[in-house]
Amino acid sequence: MNRSTLQVCAMLVIALACVTATGEGGQLTYSRGQNIVAAFEGWERTSDGTTSMVFSYFNRNYEELLDVPIGPANNIEPGGPDQGQPTHFLPGRHRFVFSVKVPKDWGTTKRLVWTLVVRGKTEKANAFLLPEWEINNQVRAQNGDGSGGGGGNAAEYNEAPKISAGAAQSITLPDAATLTAFVTDDGLPKPRAPRRPPGAARSGAATAAGGAAAPPPSLLRVNWIMFRGPVGAAVTFAPERSPVTEGKAVTAARFSLPGQYVVRGYADDGAVTTPADIVVNVAPAK
Repeated sequence: MNRSTLQVCAMLVIALACVTATGEGGQLTYSRGQNIVAAFEGWERTSDGTTSMVFSYFNRNYEELLDVPIGPANNIEPGGPDQGQPTHFLPGRHRFVFSVKVPKDWGTTKRLVWTLVVRGKTEKANAFLLPEWEINNQVRAQNGDGSGGGGGNAAEYNEAPKISAGAAQSITLPDAATLTAFVTDDGLPKPRAPRRPPGAARSGAATAAGGAAAPPPSLLRVNWIMFRGPVGAAVTFAPERSPVTEGKAVTAARFSLPGQYVVRGYADDGAVTTPADIVVNVAPAK
């Protein structure tokens, strides 16, 4: 086998290594090497009379995380380029990622456009204000949001949880940052009672000390992700999903590189989520 044949074989091996499996509908999925698709989810009403355009994204890679800094390759216009979009993109599909408020006089013919350019491919999400594209908590519950929520009972009206995050922090490597989010919720959807083991007595299964029935575990938690940060950086959370106890959720975050980060916590009631961000400034090790 000559050198040129060996080179072709090596290239084929690399290409095949990027294909993970056959996905739904017989479509191939890729672990890396693909681009990111920006998407418009719809619009929401806000309490001050304005509306918010809601965006999502699909990182076509199922293993590769990508960083796209704000600028020509990651911008929202008019009014941009920075309007709160992520710069750190997790693998796969993520819905209801961020929203952008538009003025009260925003017309149905106007467009708000999120542009992503990755690996030479340009993707645009065009946001518009038409009645059939209005979304609410029930839409979010039915479709999930890519952050652990979704699958709730849309027939049971459920208010999204409320979350407020702690103040910005400054740490020095290799220290960890302790992140706290304060969360309240309406208690919906109600947790399901744990399943009774097969053959367990009706009166004796799943009871707490003293004979009282054990309450189902709370669904309320906070899911933590890196939303923005230096190119090539990573954040690890312990835990990644923090239970809400006495109104707050806590995690420890460790950062791989110095720089400024935006860490996002999603308050998740098991059906819908609400985000809040914490800025963490990380200085190099002394």
